[in-house]
Amino acid sequence: MKFQLPEKLRFGLQDLIELIRETNPNIDLSLWGKGEAKTATHLIDEVNNGECTLELIDGVLYQNIKVVSISIYYQQRKTLILRETEQIFADGRPGNRNLSDNCSVAEKMKIGKENPLEATLRAINKEELSKIKDVPVTESQLRFIRTIQRENPSASYPGIFTNKEIHTFECIFTDEQFNPEGYIEVQEDKRTYFEWTIRIPSQPE
Repeated sequence: MKFQLPEKLRFGLQDLIELIRETNPNIDLSLWGKGEAKTATHLIDEVNNGECTLELIDGVLYQNIKVVSISIYYQQRKTLILRETEQIFADGRPGNRNLSDNCSVAEKMKIGKENPLEATLRAINKEELSKIKDVPVTESQLRFIRTIQRENPSASYPGIFTNKEIHTFECIFTDEQFNPEGYIEVQEDKRTYFEWTIRIPSQPE
């Protein structure tokens, strides 16, 4: 049986803790906010900001998210691909999003407020790669690849499962957008670092 929780819960920390204890009492909340896991406050913010919804399916709590995954390339003598190399939270903990080999930038969509193309342009121009703001990426630089669905245990919130809808794109940077030193995205709770590496062609599946 499915039960869709409100998209905007607008509740506090204690409300979330009580919800988890009522629906999934075996979830160990002491693991949240440790190692690579996020805190309960992060989940509250994601729900209230429209980055995810929560859903009960046969008594299991799911986080539903929609994501854009962008492979960013630049052509020199060899084709370069941009990769996220490091993520450091404000409290000093390292982050690891386990992005796929060909994913340069991944960003959650604003559910119900934007389509995959709009989310992709926002991710590159406003969220992740702040150094290219003077020469923003345009729609003509993007190529849609495919949409895939994945379901797996959440690495960010141990004990919760994630339903993820992923829209993949490719983007080719211009000379003006290319920064050989890479890029740093500074956010209130973390810093994310990106560097260029030589693209290694994917092996046939």
